Amino acid sequence: MNITGNPSGAGKGPAGAALVLLQAFVDIDPETSIEGLTLWHKSGGRSGTWERSECGEMRHQTSASR
Repeated sequence: MNITGNPSGAGKGPAGAALVLLQAFVDIDPETSIEGLTLWHKSGGRSGTWERSECGEMRHQTSASR
């Protein structure tokens, strides 16, 4: 993942889940792989709400921009 800073913690749960699914599928097809994992929305926590724009940029959502 190429996100740094506070929002990066939000990707740890989905990344772990993807690895669990990968482990289940690799028994069926050894060439199974994860090609990409993208965080589109994150809310809660100390850093608040983050949203990925259409161009792929992560932006912190303030109460004025919601």
